[in-house]
Amino acid sequence: MVIETEEVYLTTPKKTVTVPVGLITEDYLIQTTKKGKEIRVKAYDSRYIKFFAEKLKERIVWKWPNDILMAGKRRVGKSCLAIRIARTMHPTMAINDIVFTLKELNHNLKTNPTANPSLNLFPQIMFDEAGFDLFMENWNNFYQKELVKKYEVIGAKYQTIYLIAPGDFVNSKMKNFSTFLIYCCEDNLERGVAELYELKDKKFGKPWYNPIAAFQFDELHDDFWDEYEKKKFAFIDDVCEKEPDEERMSNRRKIQLEQRNKAITLLYKSSKLSQNELSKQLGLSPPLINKIVNESNQ
Repeated sequence: MVIETEEVYLTTPKKTVTVPVGLITEDYLIQTTKKGKEIRVKAYDSRYIKFFAEKLKERIVWKWPNDILMAGKRRVGKSCLAIRIARTMHPTMAINDIVFTLKELNHNLKTNPTANPSLNLFPQIMFDEAGFDLFMENWNNFYQKELVKKYEVIGAKYQTIYLIAPGDFVNSKMKNFSTFLIYCCEDNLERGVAELYELKDKKFGKPWYNPIAAFQFDELHDDFWDEYEKKKFAFIDDVCEKEPDEERMSNRRKIQLEQRNKAITLLYKSSKLSQNELSKQLGLSPPLINKIVNESNQ
């Protein structure tokens, strides 16, 4: 279906680049507040991707990293859009810039150079869920918390990172650390529309996402996309062979032990039971109770 557009020109915030885009409507309903207020923004054609990429590059010039959270239902085109933006920003993006595990992410953060706009160097990392949440039920807790720890490195090296969230499940910490949120929509089984929000700080309150615009994007059908899908399915096959997931189990066990030790310490301090009496009540050895209590006092 051909959609009529009006050609307009958008300029980046620091007025370094102007990009022609197609304006579809000035009345796109992007959000309805709890009080029923409708928030409407302008909607553009796929040329908006070029403008957004230039905006990201300009941020790097001014020493700001780019943290982009991609959200939406499964199979709505989040990875496709992230690749489109990344390749528009830096056409030489490599398939190795797409990672699926924290181990790969750590490696790329360590080996990626610091961004250098004068050399047209804009390192990027796309952290893709690609089925990871199918096997990691604790993804929203452990993995997102671990990712938050990496944001200092991302900022110091002025990286551009795309976090492809599993479905609509994103915890508040990830939202509060991401400069941009792009929500990929689905309507009557149709893909190809994205909504852009930008994080705004409140001095004495929670940050919030300000609706910026909506825009179209097209599916990918090229060699790079084929290579991406091969890597994605290889990853999924590899994860399927690992059962149970040892990393998830070890971290879950660690959390459970920490919770147990806190409970034992509180019980010991609040009750009149001796350590020996407590060990009999809980069925744990006296040396273990003694170790837990001593460690809590350090």
